[in-house]
Amino acid sequence: MESRLINKIIQLYDRYNLQNGNWISQIENNRGIINNLVTEVLLNEKLFWLKYYYIDSDIKSAKTSMYHYGIGLQMKTHELHMKSFPKEEIAQILLSDSPQLLEFFKHWTFDDYFQKNKLGGPTLFMHHYLNENLESAKKVIEEFHEYDLGKNTASQADLTYIKGIYNKDIDQIREGIETLLQPKVHHQRYHLYRPYPADIISYCAAAYTKFAWMMGHEIEIDHDLVPMELMPIEPLDKYEVKYFFLDGYEGEIPQSYLDWKKTQADPEPGPAAVQDDFVWDQNRYKTRQEAIVIEQAIEKGYLPEQDNQGNWVVYKEDDQGNRKIIAEYGTFT
Repeated sequence: MESRLINKIIQLYDRYNLQNGNWISQIENNRGIINNLVTEVLLNEKLFWLKYYYIDSDIKSAKTSMYHYGIGLQMKTHELHMKSFPKEEIAQILLSDSPQLLEFFKHWTFDDYFQKNKLGGPTLFMHHYLNENLESAKKVIEEFHEYDLGKNTASQADLTYIKGIYNKDIDQIREGIETLLQPKVHHQRYHLYRPYPADIISYCAAAYTKFAWMMGHEIEIDHDLVPMELMPIEPLDKYEVKYFFLDGYEGEIPQSYLDWKKTQADPEPGPAAVQDDFVWDQNRYKTRQEAIVIEQAIEKGYLPEQDNQGNWVVYKEDDQGNRKIIAEYGTFT
């Protein structure tokens, strides 16, 4: 691997690991909205596995990191907004080999944006196929319409792949994956938007290859962007929980956190309020306006934080981990 990519992996690992350390300290000392901090800590794990796998050659730690990220996704929302092709969410759930996370994916519901825009494609196909809903999977193939298939080679590869899975045709499966890995097609899918970590892994091709193995098609893809060591179906004997705020943690739990837990009811997803086709969690947000503003900030990659009075601060963070306040909001009424 190129030294610049190694440095990038280490740089981001150090940055987010430090950020996690700061947030864990806040959780221990009951500062801020703890449920939000817990979720952010877990979602940061989506980058840690890159160091464990590509630099440390530690598959167990890589899968454990993906497991923590998957739990973070599960805690974030009771519905999921996803691209029509699999990104890091699907890839890491599959590559973790965690039966718990696989069940989580099988029981996902699809959020209002997904349903309103009638998005189809590989992610929905995989969801139906895992649930053995073959009629719905076939319908996804028949109605596949992402972009203009005549011009979008990546979408053509998606369609070829899901047809191959449905027809149990290994040649079609391989053709779809290998087309996605062609430099021009890979650039088309990733580099126009967010290039990192597309120089290291094609999450889409990795998810497709893993899913094929799960379906009994043990194909070999000889390409640096597909981590073949993670393709055999080998769940860990135990997914060791490293965070004291998760069930299954076996170390010492800070007393301050235990004291805080006694004051809390078991967290449940808030009732979904629907207004103008926008769904928002009433436990987290007081108004529709507040939900829209903060969810849009999260979607754009900003870092919203809320204090005990319900006021929000939105930060933008640069590659060195420096934060800049870009917006402040008082309690929405």
